This record gives sequence, C-alpha cells and structure tokens, in this order.
Amino acid sequence: MKHFIILLLIGTSLSGIAQNSSEVKRHYAIRTNLLSAIYNTLNVSYQKLKPNGNSVVIGASYMDFNDFDESSNNYYGNNNYTTVGGVALTGEYRLHFSGAGFEGGYVGGFGRTMFYERNAGYQNSISTSSQMPIEMIDVKEKFNFASVGVGFVVGYQFAIQNRVTFDFFGGPVFQALVYQDKVTRNASTGARLESRKINELAENIPDRYISGYGLRGGITLGILF
Repeated sequence: MKHFIILLLIGTSLSGIAQNSSEVKRHYAIRTNLLSAIYNTLNVSYQKLKPNGNSVVIGASYMDFNDFDESSNNYYGNNNYTTVGGVALTGEYRLHFSGAGFEGGYVGGFGRTMFYERNAGYQNSISTSSQMPIEMIDVKEKFNFASVGVGFVVGYQFAIQNRVTFDFFGGPVFQALVYQDKVTRNASTGARLESRKINELAENIPDRYISGYGLRGGITLGILF
C-alpha cells in the first residue's frame, strides 16, 4: 500500500513539472517519509505555509511490523514471532530561514504521541514444583504502550519547479512512556503468567523508540498545491 502511494506521489509530481506551473503560488504540501519503510510503516504528513513564511506540519503514521523467526522452532513445533501495530501522531511548527516559502533551511519544534500494541509468542521453561522436572510451555504476550514526546529538528526543504517538495531533516527527541498494559498467558491453558520486564516493541526496534532519548529523522517526498 505504501509503495503505491509513493509511486502515485512521484507520478503526480512529474506530471506537474511537465506542466511547468512555477508561476502559481503554493501554500500546501502532502508528503510521505521514505525512511518509514525501514520499520514497515506508512507515513503521511500535511504541511501548510503560513502568511508569515513559516509553516505547520501535521503527520500520521501506521506501523505493521512482523518479526517472524522461522529458525527458532519450539517444543511444540511452532515458531517464535513478534507483531507490532499502532499509530503515531505528530504536530510540528517550522521557522523558515529563507523567507522563500517551501524552499530553504528551517528549524522546527514538534510534539508526538504514539500508541502501539505488541503481540509475541515464544517458548519458556517453568518448574511446577521441586519434585517435577522443568516443563516447556508455549507463551503468548500482549503488551500495549502509549507514549508522548517532544523534540526539534533542523533541515532543508527543496521546492522543485514549484510542484515537487523534497526534504531532509533530523534532530533529537525525548519520548516518555505514559501507559503500559502487559498480559502474558500460557498458550495452552490460558493461565496468566508473570510478564517479562521489557518495554521494547520488537527485537529489531530500539527501546528508545517509545521511551527515552532518541533521534527523529526523515527524507520526505511530496507534492505542492
């Protein structure tokens, strides 16, 4: 789906370049972050140029990340897995240095809210009593996370033929975990087990993505209108 949207943006942008509509004043942009695909995420943002030459950016992203480990078969013949799904909402205000609309360098402050659900399955060993051997069981986890964060970015935005926008940005962010709900159960009996003390979304996604200091960056491609 995200690849279709990216192709649609590129196609529409190239069509606009061919029409050479550079004399028209553009005040809005629709963009997608090309780096979001690293975490299997679809990202779309809307940018509005204000009369004072600065701009407001509102963005939303949806993650659907699967980390299925086919090499880790457990006792019952099932594979370990982790799936992550959720949404993030971002609001940003940019101060543009050039005063030339969308073209030029800028600095921006932003706030971000994220809601994610993590489901995982794996095998664990438990000892039911001192006289019983260790038993291997299938475990299922369902963790819910909510976090809020603030940060700033610096970047440079290009306006190509007054129709295509191409943007590089990066900067620090601090994300605070404000809610978490962890449920761990025996997959066979449904009995509740003690949850692991982890905050990570998945093994390939850094913990600081939802809690702590990190970096926010991107390369966006979009259309001006």
